[in-house]
Amino acid sequence: MVYRYCVTGQAAAAKAEELGIGKEDQKLQFAQLLGMADGLSLGLKNAGFQVCKYVPFGPVEQVIPYLLRRAEENRGLLSSSTVDRQLIRKELMRRLATAVVGKT
Repeated sequence: MVYRYCVTGQAAAAKAEELGIGKEDQKLQFAQLLGMADGLSLGLKNAGFQVCKYVPFGPVEQVIPYLLRRAEENRGLLSSSTVDRQLIRKELMRRLATAVVGKT
């Protein structure tokens, strides 16, 4: 069964727990459009959930209307781009420190 509705990461995790679905369950995966709410993806991934990003492809006449619908649906998320950039910067710095110095 596939549930498709907009929720926060905390609400999604709570719903999974309520349904008795553990983080390690291969049937539970979160997917998001690449570039949308990366902070949410990072939070879910750091909490131990499986997260993937997808990129729509196909004829421009079909892809552009799809992307416009997603942007309209996620208008509120687009305003959080500053937060997303800060989270991504923090994660990049953490990874660089791990790679260069070996810190965790």
